Amino acid sequence: MKNNRPLIIGHRGARKYAPENSISSFNKAIELKLDGVEFDCMSTSDGLPVVIHDDNLFKLTGVEIYLHKIPYVDLINLDIGKQYNAFYSGEKIPTLKEVLELFSGSNMLLNIELKHQPHQNRRFLTRVVELIADMKNLPEIIISSFSRETLYNIGRIAPHLNRSLLMRVKAFFFVDAVFFANMLAVNGINPHISITNKFLVKLARMRGWRLITWTANNPDEIRKACNLGVDGIITDDPVLAREVIDNI
Repeated sequence: MKNNRPLIIGHRGARKYAPENSISSFNKAIELKLDGVEFDCMSTSDGLPVVIHDDNLFKLTGVEIYLHKIPYVDLINLDIGKQYNAFYSGEKIPTLKEVLELFSGSNMLLNIELKHQPHQNRRFLTRVVELIADMKNLPEIIISSFSRETLYNIGRIAPHLNRSLLMRVKAFFFVDAVFFANMLAVNGINPHISITNKFLVKLARMRGWRLITWTANNPDEIRKACNLGVDGIITDDPVLAREVIDNI
Protein backbone atom coordinates (compact mmCIF):
# COMPACT_ATOMS: atom_id res chain seq x y z
CA MET A 1 0.00 0.00 0.00
CA LYS A 2 1.37 3.43 -0.98
CA ASN A 3 0.50 6.48 1.11
CA ASN A 4 -2.46 4.58 2.57
CA ARG A 5 -3.87 3.84 -0.86
CA PRO A 6 -3.67 0.58 -2.81
CA LEU A 7 -0.95 0.15 -5.37
CA ILE A 8 -2.18 0.53 -8.95
CA ILE A 9 -0.83 -2.42 -10.94
CA GLY A 10 -1.29 -2.64 -14.69
CA HIS A 11 -2.70 -5.98 -15.88
CA ARG A 12 -0.37 -7.49 -18.48
CA GLY A 13 1.31 -4.10 -18.63
CA ALA A 14 -1.08 -1.44 -19.88
CA ARG A 15 -3.16 -3.66 -22.15
CA LYS A 16 -5.88 -1.07 -22.74
CA TYR A 17 -3.37 0.99 -24.70
CA ALA A 18 -1.03 -1.56 -26.28
CA PRO A 19 -0.83 -5.32 -26.96
CA GLU A 20 -0.89 -7.25 -23.69
CA ASN A 21 2.40 -8.53 -22.28
CA SER A 22 4.39 -6.59 -24.88
CA ILE A 23 7.32 -4.21 -24.54
CA SER A 24 5.04 -1.44 -25.80
CA SER A 25 2.53 -2.27 -23.08
CA PHE A 26 5.23 -2.15 -20.40
CA ASN A 27 6.63 1.12 -21.74
CA LYS A 28 3.14 2.60 -21.53
CA ALA A 29 2.88 1.46 -17.90
CA ILE A 30 6.16 3.23 -17.19
CA GLU A 31 4.91 6.35 -19.00
CA LEU A 32 1.74 6.30 -16.87
CA LYS A 33 3.91 6.03 -13.74
CA LEU A 34 2.05 3.04 -12.38
CA ASP A 35 3.05 1.48 -9.08
CA GLY A 36 3.63 -1.86 -10.76
CA VAL A 37 2.77 -4.29 -13.51
CA GLU A 38 1.46 -7.84 -13.62
CA PHE A 39 2.51 -10.10 -16.47
CA ASP A 40 2.47 -13.75 -17.45
CA CYS A 41 5.36 -16.10 -18.04
CA MET A 42 5.47 -19.45 -19.82
CA SER A 43 8.07 -21.78 -21.32
CA THR A 44 9.12 -22.56 -24.86
CA SER A 45 9.91 -26.19 -25.67
CA ASP A 46 13.57 -25.50 -24.93
CA GLY A 47 12.78 -24.00 -21.54
CA LEU A 48 13.22 -20.30 -22.27
CA PRO A 49 10.91 -18.11 -20.12
CA VAL A 50 8.86 -15.80 -22.35
CA VAL A 51 6.18 -13.29 -21.42
CA ILE A 52 2.80 -14.39 -22.75
CA HIS A 53 -0.58 -15.45 -21.37
CA ASP A 54 -1.64 -18.44 -23.46
CA ASP A 55 0.14 -21.58 -24.57
CA ASN A 56 -1.90 -21.44 -27.79
CA LEU A 57 -0.70 -18.37 -29.69
CA PHE A 58 -3.76 -18.07 -31.94
CA LYS A 59 -5.37 -15.14 -30.09
CA LEU A 60 -2.33 -12.93 -30.58
CA THR A 61 -0.96 -14.16 -33.90
CA GLY A 62 -3.88 -15.73 -35.77
CA VAL A 63 -1.75 -18.86 -36.10
CA GLU A 64 -2.45 -22.14 -34.27
CA ILE A 65 0.91 -22.64 -32.56
CA TYR A 66 1.54 -24.12 -29.14
CA LEU A 67 4.34 -22.57 -27.14
CA HIS A 68 5.37 -25.76 -25.35
CA LYS A 69 5.93 -27.47 -28.72
CA ILE A 70 8.31 -24.99 -30.32
CA PRO A 71 11.78 -23.62 -29.47
CA TYR A 72 12.39 -19.94 -28.97
CA VAL A 73 14.08 -19.54 -32.36
CA ASP A 74 10.71 -20.23 -34.04
CA LEU A 75 9.03 -17.42 -32.07
CA ILE A 76 11.34 -14.63 -33.13
CA ASN A 77 9.41 -13.58 -36.24
CA LEU A 78 5.87 -13.98 -34.85
CA ASP A 79 3.91 -10.72 -34.81
CA ILE A 80 1.74 -10.18 -31.70
CA GLY A 81 0.85 -6.57 -32.46
CA LYS A 82 -0.85 -6.61 -35.85
CA GLN A 83 -4.13 -8.13 -34.63
CA TYR A 84 -4.32 -5.56 -31.82
CA ASN A 85 -3.76 -2.55 -34.07
CA ALA A 86 -1.81 -1.98 -37.27
CA PHE A 87 0.23 0.63 -35.41
CA TYR A 88 1.81 -2.18 -33.40
CA SER A 89 2.68 -4.40 -36.35
CA GLY A 90 6.00 -6.07 -35.76
CA GLU A 91 5.63 -6.35 -31.97
CA LYS A 92 7.36 -9.52 -30.78
CA ILE A 93 6.87 -11.89 -27.86
CA PRO A 94 9.33 -10.62 -25.24
CA THR A 95 11.57 -12.88 -23.22
CA LEU A 96 11.48 -12.62 -19.44
CA LYS A 97 15.05 -11.36 -19.58
CA GLU A 98 14.04 -8.46 -21.85
CA VAL A 99 11.21 -7.45 -19.54
CA LEU A 100 13.36 -7.65 -16.41
CA GLU A 101 16.01 -5.51 -18.15
CA LEU A 102 13.34 -2.94 -19.01
CA PHE A 103 12.33 -2.55 -15.36
CA SER A 104 15.84 -2.79 -13.92
CA GLY A 105 16.51 0.34 -11.90
CA SER A 106 12.83 1.24 -11.57
CA ASN A 107 10.77 1.16 -8.39
CA MET A 108 7.78 -0.57 -9.96
CA LEU A 109 6.49 -3.76 -8.35
CA LEU A 110 6.67 -6.73 -10.73
CA ASN A 111 4.02 -9.41 -10.26
CA ILE A 112 5.12 -12.35 -12.43
CA GLU A 113 2.40 -14.93 -12.91
CA LEU A 114 3.85 -18.33 -13.76
CA LYS A 115 1.35 -20.15 -15.94
CA HIS A 116 0.63 -23.85 -15.95
CA GLN A 117 1.02 -25.41 -19.39
CA PRO A 118 1.15 -28.97 -20.74
CA HIS A 119 4.52 -30.70 -20.88
CA GLN A 120 6.31 -27.70 -19.45
CA ASN A 121 10.08 -27.89 -19.78
CA ARG A 122 11.45 -29.15 -16.46
CA ARG A 123 14.15 -26.47 -16.43
CA PHE A 124 11.65 -23.62 -16.75
CA LEU A 125 11.25 -22.71 -13.06
CA THR A 126 14.98 -22.92 -12.44
CA ARG A 127 15.65 -20.63 -15.39
CA VAL A 128 13.10 -18.09 -14.11
CA VAL A 129 14.87 -18.01 -10.75
CA GLU A 130 18.30 -17.78 -12.40
CA LEU A 131 17.22 -14.84 -14.57
CA ILE A 132 15.94 -12.96 -11.54
CA ALA A 133 19.11 -13.73 -9.57
CA ASP A 134 21.41 -12.63 -12.41
CA MET A 135 19.68 -9.29 -13.02
CA LYS A 136 20.97 -6.22 -11.19
CA ASN A 137 18.88 -3.41 -9.68
CA LEU A 138 15.55 -5.18 -9.95
CA PRO A 139 12.54 -3.74 -8.11
CA GLU A 140 10.43 -5.86 -5.76
CA ILE A 141 9.17 -9.07 -7.36
CA ILE A 142 6.19 -11.27 -6.54
CA ILE A 143 5.85 -14.72 -8.09
CA SER A 144 2.16 -15.62 -8.33
CA SER A 145 0.38 -18.69 -9.67
CA PHE A 146 -2.86 -20.62 -9.54
CA SER A 147 -0.72 -23.75 -9.48
CA ARG A 148 0.02 -24.88 -5.95
CA GLU A 149 2.72 -27.20 -7.29
CA THR A 150 4.45 -24.28 -9.01
CA LEU A 151 4.45 -22.18 -5.84
CA TYR A 152 5.73 -25.12 -3.81
CA ASN A 153 8.59 -25.75 -6.25
CA ILE A 154 9.53 -22.06 -6.44
CA GLY A 155 9.59 -22.01 -2.64
CA ARG A 156 12.05 -24.92 -2.63
CA ILE A 157 14.27 -23.44 -5.34
CA ALA A 158 14.22 -19.83 -4.11
CA PRO A 159 12.69 -19.45 -0.63
CA HIS A 160 13.73 -15.78 -0.59
CA LEU A 161 11.30 -14.85 -3.40
CA ASN A 162 7.87 -13.51 -2.46
CA ARG A 163 5.10 -15.88 -3.58
CA SER A 164 1.36 -15.24 -3.84
CA LEU A 165 -1.45 -17.73 -4.40
CA LEU A 166 -3.87 -16.66 -7.12
CA MET A 167 -7.51 -17.33 -6.26
CA ARG A 168 -10.29 -17.60 -8.85
CA VAL A 169 -14.06 -17.70 -8.52
CA LYS A 170 -15.09 -21.22 -7.53
CA ALA A 171 -17.00 -23.09 -4.85
CA PHE A 172 -15.28 -23.10 -1.47
CA PHE A 173 -12.64 -20.66 -2.71
CA PHE A 174 -11.81 -19.74 0.89
CA VAL A 175 -10.18 -23.17 1.36
CA ASP A 176 -7.34 -21.91 -0.83
CA ALA A 177 -6.65 -19.11 1.63
CA VAL A 178 -7.36 -20.94 4.88
CA PHE A 179 -5.53 -24.17 4.02
CA PHE A 180 -3.38 -24.14 0.88
CA ALA A 181 -1.89 -20.64 1.20
CA ASN A 182 -0.95 -21.39 4.79
CA MET A 183 0.48 -24.81 3.90
CA LEU A 184 2.58 -23.32 1.10
CA ALA A 185 3.88 -20.58 3.42
CA VAL A 186 3.20 -17.91 0.79
CA ASN A 187 3.71 -14.20 1.35
CA GLY A 188 0.42 -13.11 -0.15
CA ILE A 189 -2.86 -13.94 -1.85
CA ASN A 190 -4.27 -12.55 -5.10
CA PRO A 191 -8.04 -13.14 -5.09
CA HIS A 192 -10.41 -12.14 -7.90
CA ILE A 193 -12.25 -8.93 -7.09
CA SER A 194 -15.62 -10.75 -6.94
CA ILE A 195 -14.45 -12.96 -4.05
CA THR A 196 -12.35 -10.34 -2.25
CA ASN A 197 -14.11 -9.67 1.04
CA LYS A 198 -13.61 -8.62 4.66
CA PHE A 199 -12.80 -12.20 5.70
CA LEU A 200 -9.90 -12.50 3.24
CA VAL A 201 -8.56 -9.06 4.14
CA LYS A 202 -8.71 -9.87 7.87
CA LEU A 203 -7.05 -13.25 7.26
CA ALA A 204 -4.29 -11.59 5.23
CA ARG A 205 -3.64 -9.11 8.03
CA MET A 206 -3.51 -11.91 10.61
CA ARG A 207 -1.06 -13.93 8.53
CA GLY A 208 1.07 -10.99 7.42
CA TRP A 209 0.17 -11.52 3.76
CA ARG A 210 -0.03 -8.88 1.07
CA LEU A 211 -3.45 -8.96 -0.61
CA ILE A 212 -3.62 -7.84 -4.24
CA THR A 213 -6.96 -8.19 -6.01
CA TRP A 214 -7.59 -8.70 -9.73
CA THR A 215 -8.99 -7.51 -12.11
CA ALA A 216 -10.87 -4.37 -10.91
CA ASN A 217 -11.95 -2.54 -14.04
CA ASN A 218 -14.97 -0.39 -13.18
CA PRO A 219 -15.56 2.30 -10.53
CA ASP A 220 -17.65 0.04 -8.28
CA GLU A 221 -14.98 -2.68 -8.22
CA ILE A 222 -12.20 -0.17 -7.60
CA ARG A 223 -14.14 1.51 -4.78
CA LYS A 224 -14.92 -1.90 -3.26
CA ALA A 225 -11.23 -2.80 -3.24
CA CYS A 226 -10.29 0.51 -1.64
CA ASN A 227 -12.99 0.28 1.02
CA LEU A 228 -11.83 -3.21 1.95
CA GLY A 229 -8.28 -1.93 2.39
CA VAL A 230 -6.48 -4.16 -0.10
CA ASP A 231 -2.77 -3.60 -0.70
CA GLY A 232 -2.97 -3.49 -4.47
CA ILE A 233 -5.35 -3.48 -7.42
CA ILE A 234 -4.52 -5.19 -10.70
CA THR A 235 -6.49 -3.43 -13.43
CA ASP A 236 -6.86 -3.13 -17.19
CA ASP A 237 -7.70 0.57 -16.76
CA PRO A 238 -5.09 2.15 -14.51
CA VAL A 239 -6.06 5.69 -15.52
CA LEU A 240 -9.62 5.08 -14.30
CA ALA A 241 -8.31 3.40 -11.15
CA ARG A 242 -6.19 6.43 -10.34
CA GLU A 243 -9.12 8.80 -10.89
CA VAL A 244 -11.46 6.76 -8.68
CA ILE A 245 -8.86 6.36 -5.93
CA ASP A 246 -7.99 10.07 -5.96
CA ASN A 247 -11.68 10.90 -5.45
CA ILE A 248 -12.17 8.61 -2.46
